[in-house]
This record gives sequence, C-alpha cells and structure tokens, in this order.
Amino acid sequence: MFNSFWMLGALTLMTLLLTTALYYIITRRSHLFNASFTSKFTFLISFLITLLVLGMMISQFNEHKLFSLLSSIGSRLLMLILIVTLLLALEQLLSFLVSFTPLNLPQGPARGRITFSIFLLLFAYGVHQALTTKLTETTIITDNIPHDLKIMLVADFHVDDLIATLHLQELKKQIALQSPDIVLIAGDFFNKADVRQANYYAVLSGIQVPMYAVEGNHDTMGKQLALRHIEDLTPIKFLYNESVILPELNLQLIGLKEAGQWRNSTLDNVLATSNIQTGATFNILMTHQPISLKKLTNVPIDLEVAGHTHRGQIRGVSYLVALVNDYGYGKYTEKNKTAFVTQGIWTRGLPVRLGTRSEIVIIHLQKR
Repeated sequence: MFNSFWMLGALTLMTLLLTTALYYIITRRSHLFNASFTSKFTFLISFLITLLVLGMMISQFNEHKLFSLLSSIGSRLLMLILIVTLLLALEQLLSFLVSFTPLNLPQGPARGRITFSIFLLLFAYGVHQALTTKLTETTIITDNIPHDLKIMLVADFHVDDLIATLHLQELKKQIALQSPDIVLIAGDFFNKADVRQANYYAVLSGIQVPMYAVEGNHDTMGKQLALRHIEDLTPIKFLYNESVILPELNLQLIGLKEAGQWRNSTLDNVLATSNIQTGATFNILMTHQPISLKKLTNVPIDLEVAGHTHRGQIRGVSYLVALVNDYGYGKYTEKNKTAFVTQGIWTRGLPVRLGTRSEIVIIHLQKR
C-alpha cells in the first residue's frame, strides 16, 4: 500500500511538472507554429495526460487489463512529453546562442517543421534500436572449470500489456540458435508484478536449457505471486538469497534478492545467509543491481552478472547511470573476479534507445 501511495504522489507531481513545462515552452515558442495548431495541440496533450495518468493512478489499485493498458500507454506518453519538452527547451537555448552569431536560420513555422522533423527521425531511429536485439559476446578464461561453457545472460524484460511477448520470442529464438549450457536472468520481469501478465511468459515453456533468475526492483512492486506463476509456467527457477550447485556444469549460482528487500541488512549479512557452499569449481553471483567487485573481495565468487541500468537507454544518460550505480554497463575485472552488466533486452518507458542497444549476452567460459 505504501508503494502505491508513493507511486500515486510521484505520478501526480510528474504530471503537473511536465504539463506546466510543456505549456510554458509551447507558449514561449508559439512562433514556431500557427496559432490554431498551438491551441489544439495544447488542448489535446492536456486531455491525453489527464486520461492516461488517471488510468495509471487507478492501475495502482485495480489490475483490470484496461487500466493496466492505460498505465502502459500513459507512462510512455509522459516520457514522450518529457522528450518533446526537452527538445523545445534545447531549441530555445540554441536560438538564444545563435542570436549572438551572424547566422541566418529559418524563422517561425519553418523552424518548427525542421525541429520536429529532426525529432521524428531520431525517434524512429531510437525505436528501431530498441526493437532490434543485439547479440553481445564476451570471453572469460579461467582455471576453475573442467571444460568450456556457454552462458546466456539477459535482463529487464519489463513485460506489460502494450508490448508483451516480442522480446520473449526473441529470447526463445536465440536460445534455440545459440544452444547455451545455462540461461541467467538478472531481474525486472515486469514494470509492475502482475499475475495476469505473468501468463505472457508461457512463451518460454518447453525450453530444455536450465534457466535461473533473480528478482528486480520492479518485480517487488505489485503481486509477489507473479514470479511464482512464472516458475509454474516455465523452466525458470528464482533464487532469493540462496545458492544452488549444478554438478553437471560444475557451477554454483548465488542469487540475491532485490537490494530494496534486504530489510536494513548489510551486503555481508545477506551473503552470509545465502548458504554459499563448497563443491563447485566456478561460482556465479546473480544480482539485479550491480555490486562493485571491491565490495566482494572476500566472497568466493568468480563472476557477477547484473542488469538494471539499461545503460541509460540514451548514450549521454549512460554516464549519469554509471555515477549512481556501482557499474554502468559492460565487463569489469578486479583481481581474479569478473562482473558483467547487461544493458537489457528491453526498455523502461518509451521503446527508444540512442547510442545503446537492446541485447542478449553470451559469456564464453573457456578453460585455460
């Protein structure tokens, strides 16, 4: 209930801020459009925001598919409005800077058409980058395995009613093509955990490859039964501050709960209760939010896998993401330990990526 009220307040504040900013900028830059367009556009956006954010708010308390769908559309609309607002603000800044130069740029509606043409081109390219999945491969050479292994890593499905099985179908296809020894999933199966939406994961039923997962921060919002339902429908097994040894692969997997669920426990305490065992030659830590290897110096792991960051989805944002997380994206090494953070198979909010890609990662463990 606390999360629902927190989300309600955040959505209300975001809506007010974005609507105010957009209205201010459109009225300030009204010379870019004709008067009729400006008034109609402002009214339409205000109406859509009111309708869709209302759906987003109701969906916090009612999981009917209609409200869930409105929530999905509404979250994307808010992101789109944010991008348009930032674009118009950028245009205003550039206009101010150009005023100090002898350049003679188009004025009025002509400049508006150029601005939005650039926006539409970037948006179309960004959607393409999000919809097409890249296969990223990396190799780790180690003495701790008796034979070579192929690990598939994926994270951040963010399944909802608007875009449900597209990337799940892609994962199933790549499992068939790549024939990995094991598939590891680093959390965020949902935007908000929903038992009904868990049915979309039935696409992955019948896969014969071992599949293990940890929860993500979005999976802790909503109904916890949703992850159990995924276990019932698929070969996926979730690890909650626990470990499992796979003798056929000589691997031990240690899966951590989402950090927000540690209930004031420290990382050391969580690891101590995760029953890390002896008996496997190669140990893999699975976590949603990346943990610096420097914090794991005394933990007997060889590899850490994580997701969560999305690499910021837009390249400039990726540098900020790296500042607020222990790691941003990619492969990291610290002495004899390695970490890999995937940018995720899907997106949060708008299905747009600029300078980043939706990806599935193949980690080749090679015997030295």
